[in-house]
Amino acid sequence: MNRLASDWKIGIELEVVLGDPGTGRLGPVDLELADEASIRYCREVARVLGAATGRRWVASAKSGARPDFRVMPEYDIDPINFMDGGLIAGVELVTPPMALSELEELRDPLLDAILNMGGHENFESSLFQSNLGWHVNVDRGANTLDYLSLARRVPEFSFLKGQGRDNNSLCSPIRHSYLLESLAELRTGTRELITARRLNDLQEQLFFEKSSKSYAVNVRDRYAELRYFSTRSFDFGMPLDRVLAPILVPLQGAPEDRTVIGGYWKRKDAESDLELRRCALLRDWLDALPVRIEPSTDEKTLQLLISGELAGHVSLGGCASVTLMAAGGHIPAAQVHRGLLSLVPEAVATAALDIAEARDFGFKMALQSPKLSEAVDDLRRQLADQGLALAPETDDWIVYGEFFDVEDAEEDADDEPAFTW
Repeated sequence: MNRLASDWKIGIELEVVLGDPGTGRLGPVDLELADEASIRYCREVARVLGAATGRRWVASAKSGARPDFRVMPEYDIDPINFMDGGLIAGVELVTPPMALSELEELRDPLLDAILNMGGHENFESSLFQSNLGWHVNVDRGANTLDYLSLARRVPEFSFLKGQGRDNNSLCSPIRHSYLLESLAELRTGTRELITARRLNDLQEQLFFEKSSKSYAVNVRDRYAELRYFSTRSFDFGMPLDRVLAPILVPLQGAPEDRTVIGGYWKRKDAESDLELRRCALLRDWLDALPVRIEPSTDEKTLQLLISGELAGHVSLGGCASVTLMAAGGHIPAAQVHRGLLSLVPEAVATAALDIAEARDFGFKMALQSPKLSEAVDDLRRQLADQGLALAPETDDWIVYGEFFDVEDAEEDADDEPAFTW
């Protein structure tokens, strides 16, 4: 299988909730349940991490230009949501970029220190744990990172769902940044003018224009922040290169990019041709799907109907967010955030593609609307028949988390992860 480039530098941002650092240097006020960790608390956590890892950790209220090991308050983590009454505050543990082998060496002492500060619940399955993220910062250096290739070769929604991070408005799949507009272009009278390369250029431009902390990949000046991973997967009992490979291997392109004359463009053209065919198929599928929106009792929400059946809703803010509901109508099955109201049908098709791929990878994904469910299965069949369904490219494709609706997902603590493709 493809392996990660040996010269990559990788840093992490690990969100955890912790209890008493045990240094004896904090007073009663600093050890009370906190909405936001105090700098004094972060300083003592840094003291513990420094002793455990042999690295110098500093407490900081915000990110700095220096590539330090940092302990920062994380306001979005509320310890009151967790079962353990001894938890005090949420923090973010940040490392500078380092070789993957160095990060591997750091992991065990870092995990031991977290557990010694009462942080075991960070690595146990629960609804609130799934909100904790492990962000991976890739220092690009001289390497080229191929974001569109990642989006076209990896079923992102399925990976995010396995990590418990699906439908999170802060880590939407990459293709959500461009697929709505791509479909809209292909549904106009100028569709015949859109070639594979033009579609590629459109999608690339839209991705870079929209890249932000709203998507699973956030492109910065010097590095890319990957937001696919849950904190729990940092302690999943396998080497980090195996944990990261399903995302990082496609991101680095392909071996022929560097070994074959014109290899990069040959691969890109082949990928773009497949993408155009996939978008055209999705357009035709959408054209045959009766999508309608109607007012609801809430002025900020519209009802979403498919073939006359209630299938979800549209939330109105500055932009429109489309939600397809799971069976029972209580929890989301798939969501597309930050779209235009005029692109609701395209958002429905994007969410349907997410569900179709998730079903291919073992998720049941029962839907509120039976007619939409049938249409999604029809979409799956069409994608498979035309060779357009996505499949993992490494033998390290892992779906984590036994508390999601994966068929027959039973995990034994002494065994390998329940699902490996």
